Amino acid sequence: MLRTMNRLRAYIEGHERRPHQYTEGRSAKYEIPDYVGDGFAMLTEDSDLCAIPDGADETTSREVASEDLGVN
Repeated sequence: MLRTMNRLRAYIEGHERRPHQYTEGRSAKYEIPDYVGDGFAMLTEDSDLCAIPDGADETTSREVASEDLGVN
């Protein structure tokens, strides 16, 4: 196992490979989806904690309570 890991390390560290650095012209068979970015986009689209509910008086202000967020 140690020999295999050392050979893999040497392969990855090779000057011509460097998979962790951008190399122009190199292609990939698989692109890793950006789930973190997608999640942040969903948060900003689907939740507006500061929104005033329809029919509410806009001049009155109250603090956001845990019930408003669905937290018990």
